[in-house]
Amino acid sequence: MPIVFTEDAWRQAHQWARRGGQDESAGVFLGRLCRDPDSRQIALLIDDCLPAPHAAATERSVEFSGDTWGELRRQLRQRRKRMGRAEDMIVGSVHGHNFGPALDEAGRKTCAVCSQRSACNRTTAVASLADIKWHFSVFAGQPWAILLVWGWNARDQEQWRVYGLESGTLMPRPIRLLPSSVAQLAAAERSQIG
Repeated sequence: MPIVFTEDAWRQAHQWARRGGQDESAGVFLGRLCRDPDSRQIALLIDDCLPAPHAAATERSVEFSGDTWGELRRQLRQRRKRMGRAEDMIVGSVHGHNFGPALDEAGRKTCAVCSQRSACNRTTAVASLADIKWHFSVFAGQPWAILLVWGWNARDQEQWRVYGLESGTLMPRPIRLLPSSVAQLAAAERSQIG
């Protein structure tokens, strides 16, 4: 199933993932499942990202409290009512691993062949075992739900990975980015129809 982000939701996700400074910070994605009337293919459309208020954060973890979930649900209800989109739901989460990779066994930040590679594969943009367990416990009934992790590589460059369910586990997935102008046009057409 294709995963489609609006540019605005993507920018918001980055903002919420990085707002913690040295600590992790998080947000949740709002969106809906859509079906192409011609091909009948289903896609996940993500068009908003809310910060996770009241979450307890450290350098290596972020935990949602009952107050966090209560506020997120309140905002979702408000959005459904205000925008007339009862089909909107929480469709995943984002968080930032705002730390770089650990030094290797030789005490180096980058690997011995780093200068010869076009891309660095030493990154913190990976879902930890705790991230995977949390995702499965929160989104157990939503097989389409995604997890986005913003991290850093050993070259101090930002990297991200989106994970979705595949063969019973979370696997990296590609995304499509929908320009804001296209998303605004679609929203305007929807408001004229309904």
